[in-house]
Amino acid sequence: KSRSNGSPSRTDVKSPVVSVVLPMRDALRTLPEAVESVLAERDVALELVCVDDGSTDDGPRFVTERARDDARLRLVASRGRGIVAALETGIALTHGRYVGRMDADDISVPGRFASSVAHLDAHPGVAVVGTRVRVLLDDPADEAHGVERHVAWMNALLTPEEHARDRFVDSPLCHPSTTIRRDALVEVGGYREGPFAEDYDLWLRLVHAGHGLAKLPETMLAWRHRRDRLTFTDPRCSHEAFRTVKAE
Repeated sequence: KSRSNGSPSRTDVKSPVVSVVLPMRDALRTLPEAVESVLAERDVALELVCVDDGSTDDGPRFVTERARDDARLRLVASRGRGIVAALETGIALTHGRYVGRMDADDISVPGRFASSVAHLDAHPGVAVVGTRVRVLLDDPADEAHGVERHVAWMNALLTPEEHARDRFVDSPLCHPSTTIRRDALVEVGGYREGPFAEDYDLWLRLVHAGHGLAKLPETMLAWRHRRDRLTFTDPRCSHEAFRTVKAE
């Protein structure tokens, strides 16, 4: 039966259509809001797998305790090996025909996964669908480091043709806003570890293999930006790293 709060119990959870994978490391400050925003989804059967990538805070405890009240949520460990290993660990332990993405510091709008599944079901040539996003500054006093310009460009791309046309400008999809066909992901070898941004590398390989990328016109993710986020600090996100993966 369902729990008193409306969350599915262990006995009535449906087989997931979407397996949402959320890597996490020391994210307790924002993790509860991120998790609850996914669990608020009610229009499609999903599971949410939080992959603990070596946390030293109480984030894993929060997930474990919250999972007692919602059968769609579970915790697995990837032992601090990085985001690619965390993603691949989560994907290997799930069975939904679509793989949804979420990050531990973002906020998903309820209905995002249902709308994404509906789009993928209706467009068999599309392997990945994202959504438009809005910038959420971690500190209102921060500047967006040019991110708002990037988001405006990215949000303007909707069709597979537009994504393919502009794929060498920059990464055309916001990774945590996406839902991906599992069979297409398997076909191209999944996420790759390397000196490059794992999401951009995946988008380029999918298009090269003949798959479409698309975006819903609705804004369905608040994409949090902090001064220390990997986009600004990780050499895999540098201009040189992007040039290398584009050239390949």
